[in-house]
Amino acid sequence: MNFFQTLKDEDYFCGDFLDKCLVQCCFMSMIQEDLNEVVTEWNVHKTSKSRNSIAPTERPAIMFDIPSLYGAKNYCVEIPNFSVDALSDHCTFNEYPCDKDILFVQNFNFRKQIPTSERS
Repeated sequence: MNFFQTLKDEDYFCGDFLDKCLVQCCFMSMIQEDLNEVVTEWNVHKTSKSRNSIAPTERPAIMFDIPSLYGAKNYCVEIPNFSVDALSDHCTFNEYPCDKDILFVQNFNFRKQIPTSERS
């Protein structure tokens, strides 16, 4: 994520609509990989003891998956598949990683840069 701060510091990113769309188009997979890494690191790290806390010091993933080990109640509720299916009908999933017009222009410009012999 330091990469994006460098873009901003060196005035390659001003944060307007076009800049945000281009970052999404070009770097969404890299951003997702970094986010997945943060989630993994967070879930397996061991929480540190706090002076005023009665909370256990353990790994968040284990505390979530097996709360009974820590004298806690499991508040997870199983959702039937038919409910998930019914609710997913009301969800909107992005078809494109950014604004579709920006993606079109970016793909068009990218294809223009590839020599004709490589396209076939």
